Amino acid sequence: MLRAARGFSLVELILVIVLLGIVSTLSLSYLSGGAEMYAQSADRERLLSQSRFVIERLTRELRNALPNSVRISTDGLCVEFIPLKFAGRYTELPGVNAATALDMTFFSGQSSSQSAFSSLIAEGDFITVYPTQPEHYYSKDRTLELKGAIAADESSGQRVTLEFNSVTAAGFPQASPNQRFFVWSSPVRYCLLTESNSQTPNSYHIYRFSHYGVLAQEPQTTDLERESGSLMAIDLVFIPGQPLEPFTYSDGVLKRSSVVHVVLSFSSNFADDLFFNQEIHIPNVP
Repeated sequence: MLRAARGFSLVELILVIVLLGIVSTLSLSYLSGGAEMYAQSADRERLLSQSRFVIERLTRELRNALPNSVRISTDGLCVEFIPLKFAGRYTELPGVNAATALDMTFFSGQSSSQSAFSSLIAEGDFITVYPTQPEHYYSKDRTLELKGAIAADESSGQRVTLEFNSVTAAGFPQASPNQRFFVWSSPVRYCLLTESNSQTPNSYHIYRFSHYGVLAQEPQTTDLERESGSLMAIDLVFIPGQPLEPFTYSDGVLKRSSVVHVVLSFSSNFADDLFFNQEIHIPNVP
């Protein structure tokens, strides 16, 4: 009875402490591994979600860009293009048909076409005819500013006339072979900009810029303020001097449309990179 009441010996206590330490180490290793796997999975999901968002948004907008309106910055970090608001066919053209306004006929035969067209355009929009190069938009070589007055043929509801703020004696210098015209308001840019407070070298964020006006000069990353843009994605990696720049452009040829080549690399917090290499085809029929 006295021997059983003495309790544990020192050797037994040490063995229990050692066994508890081994069990705790194994449990902690198992739990930390599970936590790390969860953190990696959540980070990959975040990276995949934001990368898909910016790629899908950029692809949709570029596919709706005006023909021959894409410009790339010299460093390949900016792509600029003009979204299409409306396209149609005209019957008379200022400067070509000795007219002072653009006459357009709707071929759908529906009287609602004129009212639908009126809701899509606004005073200050631009109309371009037969654009074969970016300068025809940005330098306004073949572009006039819309005055906002829309005269409709009440008898049929199919014919409308557009007036411009200033129609020079030349008007539009050249007619479109298919009598096509394009209505637009402002260019859009997607640019990769470095972050000064980033701890990762060659780390970039991608921004979307709009409503900054029509600039004749080529797009540059140095003339943009982050405050005026919308942040689209973070944690992009690009090393200057690489053979594949983020944005490149190829003019259209007989066998294919013009192509914007997008190469974006997204970096996670666990040294995993998500790489996108995509070609976006743009209709190039002016």
